[in-house]
Amino acid sequence: MKTKVVRGAGFRGWSDYALDNKGKGAEIIGGNMDGTDSRSLSAEFGLFRELRPSCERPLVHFSLSAAPGETLSNDQWEAVAADFMKHMDLSENAHVVIRHFGTNNDHIHIGGCRIGSDGELWHGQWEARKAIAATQRIERDHGLILTPGLEDDEDTAPGQEAPAPGSRSVTKSEIEQADRTGNAPARMRLQEIVGAALDQPQTIFAFIDQIEAAGVTVIPNVATTGRMNGFSFEIDGIPFKGSQLGKAFGWKAIQERGVEYEQDRDGESLVTRADEIKRGIVAERAGESAGVDPEAGPTGAGLEHDQPEVRRELGRDGTNAGDSDREPTEDPFAGYGDDHGGIGGGVQVPATGAEIPAGITRPGDAAGSDDIDGAVGRISDLAAAVDPDDVADGPVPALTPAQKAKALSWDRQSTALGAPEYRLTLKSRKDDLASFSLGKGKGPEGVERFYTPESVADLIPYLSRQNLLGRDIYITPIDKAHHYLVIDDATPEGIAEMRVEGFSPALVQESSAGNVQAILKIPRRDDPGEQKAANQLVVALNKKWGDDAFSGVIHPFRMAGFANKKPGRDNAFTRILEAAGTICDHATTWLAGIRDRIRAAQAPSKPLPAPTGAERAVEVVDAPEGPPDARFDALWRQHVRLAGSKGWELNLSAIDYRVAGAMIDESYTLSEISGAMRRRSPDIETRHPDVSAYIERTLGNAGRPKGRPEVTRDEGDFDGPT
Repeated sequence: MKTKVVRGAGFRGWSDYALDNKGKGAEIIGGNMDGTDSRSLSAEFGLFRELRPSCERPLVHFSLSAAPGETLSNDQWEAVAADFMKHMDLSENAHVVIRHFGTNNDHIHIGGCRIGSDGELWHGQWEARKAIAATQRIERDHGLILTPGLEDDEDTAPGQEAPAPGSRSVTKSEIEQADRTGNAPARMRLQEIVGAALDQPQTIFAFIDQIEAAGVTVIPNVATTGRMNGFSFEIDGIPFKGSQLGKAFGWKAIQERGVEYEQDRDGESLVTRADEIKRGIVAERAGESAGVDPEAGPTGAGLEHDQPEVRRELGRDGTNAGDSDREPTEDPFAGYGDDHGGIGGGVQVPATGAEIPAGITRPGDAAGSDDIDGAVGRISDLAAAVDPDDVADGPVPALTPAQKAKALSWDRQSTALGAPEYRLTLKSRKDDLASFSLGKGKGPEGVERFYTPESVADLIPYLSRQNLLGRDIYITPIDKAHHYLVIDDATPEGIAEMRVEGFSPALVQESSAGNVQAILKIPRRDDPGEQKAANQLVVALNKKWGDDAFSGVIHPFRMAGFANKKPGRDNAFTRILEAAGTICDHATTWLAGIRDRIRAAQAPSKPLPAPTGAERAVEVVDAPEGPPDARFDALWRQHVRLAGSKGWELNLSAIDYRVAGAMIDESYTLSEISGAMRRRSPDIETRHPDVSAYIERTLGNAGRPKGRPEVTRDEGDFDGPT
């Protein structure tokens, strides 16, 4: 009997597949769920999922296949499934057993929920190995055909699973050590991890990322010319040459499996990456053995005068990703890799200036060889990714060296900024991956939650996971006392020119080669028109030194230490060039002048009606920039007064929606309305991380004739699409 284990996110998709079987026949034969079809089973599964909504992969899928030529009855399969779930410590969790007919081998599928009725999460450490051991015991207990597994292959050491073709067997001593520790041998784990990464064609950098996601250090052996000779790997501090894993893991075999590498195109980047990985290992070793200050580093000139950082990439969060997204086939085992996968993100480690000791080679020092014999340093397995809602519920797992390096970057970044709280925005760079604001709807009464610097640090394992999945990590300081002016898409030369003119950034960072961001910190007033004044200042600064299309003072920027997933950025890591943390006096003076000009322009030709209490609750900026802006303001005031007179809850997004609808009815163009809303809607950039998407959505909804009901005397609230 053979088994496979896969984790997944959606029960409905799995049950649709399991109950369909491409028309060949499927039947529910066991389990402890009441549902009888995909819809009812999915609804029942959802009840348990609600107990732990932050769990992204609540489904565990087991496939059990009888030996060739062996057929079991429904009763036999039900008994086998019950014993199997008992051995896996999942018998009390919700699960359903489905048998498939009309295929070459007799098999069943078990879909189970990792969340128990008490909300506890089944972690299933080394579940693939436990599943194999369980099927062997079941074969003996139920009188089934015995198949080779962990103990019975003649060509392996006692207790060893037969290796895959091209893989070297683990040794007897490795097996004995595994029996003592309860952990699978390091060689076997590496074979599984690297083998899973070879299941699909990908670039050499994506291949490295996926292996590192499982807590493995990958060391490319590449000459300075870019000539690639193979890999070495390290797990739990134990180094292995590719040849020590087997012929299937040599460079030629890896290329034949679809790993893409073009020396002319990729060579320079791979040499840089290999050098940084090795320097990172040495930096870690030197820091641990000699007590080197992790913040120390050589000084330089220009932008890098303040503790430059050397990038390296080490372990990533080692949970599952990707397997559940593969399309099931008729063969219950086809298309399924072992339960490893890629999540996490790159990190930065400050340079120590340590010499590279004997045994650690620089790129090109061992051309033609497939080994880096002295690759040392304590590289821990990455802990399971932290669910963001679990941070406050208990102790956070110890950080790995990779995550500690990110924490150092965050400490420098947050100290320089000095904001009390931050919005966390995760922007996807993949079409099939959603972007989201992490704290949206998670605060009291469903408002957005913001995160203190300490809680952001606790979330670093989770953010690392999201980064490698394909999301960029952005922060927005939330601070009533200060503005943070972002000069985006700047150049080192532009930042130097800014300094000459008297602007002193609190933070300067590089998000990709030659692409620099500067953040100026200045005091903020709680006055009408303050945001407009700050908007004008940041737009002017960007027109001169940054992004000409920049539009607002409240703007996210990258969190240091994480990879840039934007296409064409080659996973460059955001690194801090300067972390002075100063208030920019020159920008403060500029802002004061802009405030005075706005105040002078606001002098009305005739007195305006006294604002109501509801109007005073929001910031409505005067001095419109043109007819659409003036009309937007007038309609805004009208709807604010209406809300106040009716006693309705003030919903700013609903007002945006109704004002947009009214302006559409009055034949303003969508471009005019969009511009007016961006400029005139109070605090729009604080309320919505992605202003452009919000405006597009609001105008789309407002343009539907039936989507904009009239306000009547009987309407009980003031909510609209948000």
